[in-house]
Amino acid sequence: MSEAEYLDILATSQFRTAPDSLEGKWFAESPECAKAHGDVLFPSSPYRLIQVDVPDDAPSLFRHENLDGFGPARFLHIDDLKGVVPRPLDSP
Repeated sequence: MSEAEYLDILATSQFRTAPDSLEGKWFAESPECAKAHGDVLFPSSPYRLIQVDVPDDAPSLFRHENLDGFGPARFLHIDDLKGVVPRPLDSP
């Protein structure tokens, strides 16, 4: 994620959407897949990784086997992320 989104998450301890963004969040299933996404999405600017425990029983849970060719990922609507605690993750 961008540095700005990362700082917002640290300040609020919650996930929020921005104007013109999806109404939820994608989560790679491994740090390596998250880093691969970050390297492509932010090739010339810094980005950050976080980790979360995604609830398996969330109503909006959607799993993609190979999101953008980088491996498995899960999507949750922002409402299903209330109470999910994001934690900083060092790059793999």
